[in-house]
Amino acid sequence: MFKRISTLTAMTLTTLGLMAAPAHAGLMLEPYIGLEQGQTYSVIANLADASYKTSGSVLGARIGYSLPLLFWFGVDYSLVAGGKAKPDFGGPDSDLKRSDLYAVAGVDLPILLRAWAGYGIMNETTVSNNIAETKITGGTKMKVGVGLTMLPLVSVNLELFNHKGAKVEIAGTNTPMSTFEDAGGVLSVSLPLDL
Repeated sequence: MFKRISTLTAMTLTTLGLMAAPAHAGLMLEPYIGLEQGQTYSVIANLADASYKTSGSVLGARIGYSLPLLFWFGVDYSLVAGGKAKPDFGGPDSDLKRSDLYAVAGVDLPILLRAWAGYGIMNETTVSNNIAETKITGGTKMKVGVGLTMLPLVSVNLELFNHKGAKVEIAGTNTPMSTFEDAGGVLSVSLPLDL
């Protein structure tokens, strides 16, 4: 009986080992480009509220270390330049700039799928129009993402992000925020490279 269980266990482990992705460890670099869509809602000192639909092109890269057992970790920097913030209440569009730095960890599954999560360690969003410039920093920012790697060397990714609570500076003056939430998604194409 013990011999059968040992043989069955050995066959199962061998089969799983053959199905797994090849083991590799080392540096990874993943540049990406994509499009962002989002919604921002804020209440300034319990007096006025504002909400915007945001959009823009995203350029970024993940740099990290991949472990031999499908896992990886690193940092993810992204930049939105030339984006737009359209007020829900009407009025002119504002220009949007955003830069984010995340600590990320992920897994590359052997079934052409990858997933990751990130925690924002630095973020800055600037919304400007001909009236004022608003700079939003701090708060808690998190994201999750999945990627499909069917094409050689290319991953098609979908990320969702959420940013709550922040320090706001309007026209150079710190302004207390009662509520701030920025949420949205990014559709991107990346080139995951193992160095």
